[in-house]
Amino acid sequence: MTAPFTVLLKHYRRPGHLGLCLASLRRFWPADVPIIVADDGTEPHIIDRIAADYGSLYTRFVDNPR
Repeated sequence: MTAPFTVLLKHYRRPGHLGLCLASLRRFWPADVPIIVADDGTEPHIIDRIAADYGSLYTRFVDNPR
């Protein structure tokens, strides 16, 4: 069964806050709910760190390069 909705989580230069939010979503929401992180121009080295630290917690990462 497909989840009835998708979570879109906006992010900009706050990887620590993003990690807390993602962990909370994964802890309390059903596992089949897709989570898309939409980043608004964070530097590539921070995006790489987000992928390494939290990549297992989101379904897809969409960025808007500067």
